[in-house]
Amino acid sequence: MFATMTQLIRVDEVELPKVVQRPLSTITPQREPSDPVRIDRKPVTPLNVELPPMPPVSKIDPGVSGFPVPVIQPGNWTLLRETIRFAPPAPQAMGERLAQAIRPPVASYPRSMASKGLEGTCDVHFSLSTRGLPYDVTANCSHAGFEKEAVRAVSRAEFLPEIRQGVPVESHNYVYPMEFRLQ
Repeated sequence: MFATMTQLIRVDEVELPKVVQRPLSTITPQREPSDPVRIDRKPVTPLNVELPPMPPVSKIDPGVSGFPVPVIQPGNWTLLRETIRFAPPAPQAMGERLAQAIRPPVASYPRSMASKGLEGTCDVHFSLSTRGLPYDVTANCSHAGFEKEAVRAVSRAEFLPEIRQGVPVESHNYVYPMEFRLQ
Protein backbone atom coordinates (compact mmCIF):
# COMPACT_ATOMS: atom_id res chain seq x y z
CA MET A 1 0.00 0.00 0.00
CA PHE A 2 2.93 2.34 0.76
CA ALA A 3 4.45 1.64 -2.64
CA THR A 4 1.16 2.40 -4.38
CA MET A 5 0.82 5.70 -2.50
CA THR A 6 4.34 6.80 -3.44
CA GLN A 7 3.58 6.05 -7.10
CA LEU A 8 0.38 8.12 -6.91
CA ILE A 9 2.13 11.10 -5.34
CA ARG A 10 4.67 12.54 -7.76
CA VAL A 11 6.36 15.87 -7.51
CA ASP A 12 7.12 17.50 -10.85
CA GLU A 13 9.60 20.31 -11.14
CA VAL A 14 7.95 23.71 -11.31
CA GLU A 15 9.53 26.55 -13.23
CA LEU A 16 8.78 30.01 -11.90
CA PRO A 17 8.44 32.85 -14.41
CA LYS A 18 11.08 35.54 -14.48
CA VAL A 19 10.35 38.44 -12.16
CA VAL A 20 9.98 41.71 -13.99
CA GLN A 21 11.41 44.61 -12.02
CA ARG A 22 9.02 47.53 -11.94
CA PRO A 23 10.34 50.67 -10.33
CA LEU A 24 8.03 52.55 -8.02
CA SER A 25 7.90 55.59 -10.33
CA THR A 26 6.20 53.54 -13.06
CA ILE A 27 3.61 52.24 -10.63
CA THR A 28 2.77 55.58 -9.06
CA PRO A 29 3.57 58.54 -11.31
CA GLN A 30 5.65 61.22 -9.63
CA ARG A 31 4.58 64.85 -9.67
CA GLU A 32 6.92 67.75 -9.69
CA PRO A 33 6.75 69.77 -6.48
CA SER A 34 4.65 72.86 -6.87
CA ASP A 35 5.16 76.21 -5.20
CA PRO A 36 3.50 76.43 -1.78
CA VAL A 37 0.27 78.39 -1.65
CA ARG A 38 0.56 81.58 0.37
CA ILE A 39 -2.36 82.89 2.33
CA ASP A 40 -2.31 86.60 3.06
CA ARG A 41 -3.99 87.38 6.35
CA LYS A 42 -5.12 90.76 7.59
CA PRO A 43 -3.58 91.95 10.85
CA VAL A 44 -5.88 91.71 13.86
CA THR A 45 -6.76 94.99 15.51
CA PRO A 46 -6.50 94.86 19.32
CA LEU A 47 -9.66 95.40 21.33
CA ASN A 48 -9.89 97.96 24.10
CA VAL A 49 -10.48 95.77 27.11
CA GLU A 50 -10.29 96.85 30.73
CA LEU A 51 -8.06 94.56 32.76
CA PRO A 52 -9.28 93.24 36.14
CA PRO A 53 -7.74 94.75 39.28
CA MET A 54 -4.56 93.25 40.66
CA PRO A 55 -4.97 90.66 43.44
CA PRO A 56 -4.23 91.80 46.99
CA VAL A 57 -0.65 91.43 48.13
CA SER A 58 -0.11 89.19 51.15
CA LYS A 59 1.66 90.61 54.18
CA ILE A 60 4.69 88.86 55.64
CA ASP A 61 4.97 88.48 59.41
CA PRO A 62 8.48 89.71 60.30
CA GLY A 63 8.81 87.34 63.29
CA VAL A 64 8.83 84.18 61.11
CA SER A 65 12.04 83.20 59.43
CA GLY A 66 12.35 81.10 56.29
CA PHE A 67 9.54 81.07 53.79
CA PRO A 68 7.11 83.96 53.86
CA VAL A 69 3.72 83.19 55.40
CA PRO A 70 0.82 84.94 53.67
CA VAL A 71 -1.69 86.77 55.84
CA ILE A 72 -5.06 86.96 54.16
CA GLN A 73 -7.42 89.70 55.27
CA PRO A 74 -10.98 88.48 55.91
CA GLY A 75 -13.42 89.73 53.32
CA ASN A 76 -16.91 91.04 53.76
CA TRP A 77 -18.96 87.90 53.06
CA THR A 78 -22.70 88.35 52.82
CA LEU A 79 -23.44 84.71 51.95
CA LEU A 80 -24.17 82.17 54.66
CA ARG A 81 -21.70 79.31 54.85
CA GLU A 82 -23.00 75.77 55.04
CA THR A 83 -21.13 72.67 56.07
CA ILE A 84 -20.79 70.23 53.17
CA ARG A 85 -20.84 66.58 54.11
CA PHE A 86 -19.42 64.03 51.70
CA ALA A 87 -21.30 60.78 52.22
CA PRO A 88 -22.91 58.24 49.90
CA PRO A 89 -26.55 58.95 49.18
CA ALA A 90 -29.03 57.27 51.47
CA PRO A 91 -31.05 54.45 49.90
CA GLN A 92 -34.43 55.57 48.71
CA ALA A 93 -37.52 53.44 48.40
CA MET A 94 -38.55 52.94 44.80
CA GLY A 95 -42.19 52.55 43.97
CA GLU A 96 -43.59 49.37 42.54
CA ARG A 97 -44.50 49.24 38.88
CA LEU A 98 -46.35 46.88 36.59
CA ALA A 99 -44.87 46.04 33.20
CA GLN A 100 -45.40 48.68 30.51
CA ALA A 101 -44.85 48.50 26.77
CA ILE A 102 -41.93 50.61 25.49
CA ARG A 103 -42.09 49.31 21.93
CA PRO A 104 -45.53 47.71 21.50
CA PRO A 105 -46.06 44.73 19.20
CA VAL A 106 -46.55 45.58 15.54
CA ALA A 107 -48.08 42.81 13.47
CA SER A 108 -48.46 42.66 9.72
CA TYR A 109 -51.51 41.08 8.18
CA PRO A 110 -50.72 37.57 6.86
CA ARG A 111 -51.10 37.49 3.05
CA SER A 112 -52.81 34.13 3.00
CA MET A 113 -55.50 35.36 5.39
CA ALA A 114 -55.92 38.67 3.52
CA SER A 115 -56.34 36.87 0.18
CA LYS A 116 -59.11 34.78 1.74
CA GLY A 117 -60.71 37.90 3.24
CA LEU A 118 -60.55 36.51 6.79
CA GLU A 119 -60.42 38.64 9.94
CA GLY A 120 -59.66 37.45 13.44
CA THR A 121 -58.63 38.08 17.02
CA CYS A 122 -55.79 36.64 19.10
CA ASP A 123 -54.89 36.45 22.77
CA VAL A 124 -51.11 36.25 23.02
CA HIS A 125 -49.84 34.81 26.32
CA PHE A 126 -46.25 35.50 27.42
CA SER A 127 -43.85 36.08 30.31
CA LEU A 128 -41.34 38.92 30.77
CA SER A 129 -37.69 38.69 31.78
CA THR A 130 -36.05 41.11 34.22
CA ARG A 131 -34.85 43.10 31.17
CA GLY A 132 -38.41 43.44 29.80
CA LEU A 133 -38.03 40.95 26.95
CA PRO A 134 -40.92 38.53 26.27
CA TYR A 135 -40.40 34.76 26.31
CA ASP A 136 -42.63 31.63 26.31
CA VAL A 137 -44.89 33.36 23.78
CA THR A 138 -48.00 31.44 22.66
CA ALA A 139 -51.08 32.63 20.79
CA ASN A 140 -54.72 31.52 20.83
CA CYS A 141 -56.36 32.90 17.69
CA SER A 142 -59.78 32.64 16.07
CA HIS A 143 -58.00 31.33 12.93
CA ALA A 144 -54.74 29.35 13.00
CA GLY A 145 -53.30 31.49 10.16
CA PHE A 146 -52.88 34.47 12.52
CA GLU A 147 -50.94 32.63 15.27
CA LYS A 148 -47.45 32.75 13.72
CA GLU A 149 -47.63 36.51 13.05
CA ALA A 150 -49.03 37.26 16.52
CA VAL A 151 -46.20 35.32 18.19
CA ARG A 152 -43.59 37.05 16.01
CA ALA A 153 -44.96 40.52 16.79
CA VAL A 154 -45.04 40.05 20.57
CA SER A 155 -41.60 38.38 20.59
CA ARG A 156 -40.06 41.52 19.03
CA ALA A 157 -41.78 43.93 21.45
CA GLU A 158 -39.98 45.55 24.42
CA PHE A 159 -41.41 46.29 27.83
CA LEU A 160 -40.37 47.99 31.06
CA PRO A 161 -40.10 45.10 33.53
CA GLU A 162 -42.23 44.78 36.61
CA ILE A 163 -40.59 46.25 39.74
CA ARG A 164 -41.20 44.93 43.24
CA GLN A 165 -39.45 46.50 46.23
CA GLY A 166 -37.15 48.44 43.90
CA VAL A 167 -35.89 45.39 42.00
CA PRO A 168 -36.91 44.30 38.47
CA VAL A 169 -38.43 40.81 38.55
CA GLU A 170 -39.61 38.22 36.06
CA SER A 171 -43.34 38.32 35.56
CA HIS A 172 -45.69 35.73 34.08
CA ASN A 173 -49.21 35.28 32.70
CA TYR A 174 -49.47 38.40 30.57
CA VAL A 175 -52.09 38.48 27.82
CA TYR A 176 -51.82 40.85 24.86
CA PRO A 177 -55.02 41.00 22.78
CA MET A 178 -54.61 41.54 19.04
CA GLU A 179 -57.14 42.14 16.29
CA PHE A 180 -56.61 41.49 12.60
CA ARG A 181 -59.12 43.57 10.61
CA LEU A 182 -59.27 44.32 6.87
CA GLN A 183 -59.84 47.96 6.01
